[in-house]
Amino acid sequence: GWAIVDGAAVTTGRFLIDVDGNIRGEDGEAIRSFPVDATTASAFILTIEPAEDPDPGPSETHIVGGDFVDGTAELSVSHPGALGTDFTEATGSVEVAVPTARDVPGAETSGIWFFSDGAGSLSLPVLPAGWVYEGWTVFDGPTPSDGIPVSTGRFLDPNAADDSRQYSGDGEGPATPGEDFIRNAPEGLTFPTTVGGTTVVVTVEPDPDDSPAPFFLRPLGIDLPEEVSPFEEFDLVNIGAETFPRGPMGTARAIPG
Repeated sequence: GWAIVDGAAVTTGRFLIDVDGNIRGEDGEAIRSFPVDATTASAFILTIEPAEDPDPGPSETHIVGGDFVDGTAELSVSHPGALGTDFTEATGSVEVAVPTARDVPGAETSGIWFFSDGAGSLSLPVLPAGWVYEGWTVFDGPTPSDGIPVSTGRFLDPNAADDSRQYSGDGEGPATPGEDFIRNAPEGLTFPTTVGGTTVVVTVEPDPDDSPAPFFLRPLGIDLPEEVSPFEEFDLVNIGAETFPRGPMGTARAIPG
């Protein structure tokens, strides 16, 4: 946590959240408050920091923030010092296609791409430093918390290729995010395989990111039907309200001590 005092970030201390939602220090002891004079602070910013962090300043990954009013700051992702948006305007679609493996037998519905008529289909806000988008297709489970989530790649520009083609075929893919599931299947899966019955989501991920799992900020997603056809398109659903609140996500209070 960081109190913004006279324009400078003053750390309120590093902490972890346990499985019961309690705040604990890095030593595991419970924390109820931080011994920092924040009574003159103008704002509070919460960051995600590396576990081993040689930098004494804030990381670029600001997750929530809020301005102090009468000693209380209501925290949200849409604060200008955090992500700066609540993703209410995010839209997009996906298409079942296999542009990199058109000649692979049985692979006609083994790809998912964020395009429509060959052009990028995602409308997403520009992310601040410390964050990146990532596409996911979740096999054998109804939500990203179940089943096997497989990344389709990370990206900043929704109208350009993402950073991954690790599962795609040898053909040339479009200049949009997406993936064909043809080879290099993760443990528990066999490629090629249909994307029918999967869950497709777009997440907002910390950057850098030390977890292989999808982050909890998920602005867009859809559950695909069991039966899908080549070149079939599906509109993504704005699921931000289900995956993170569109309002205050917490409160910071400066208590004179």
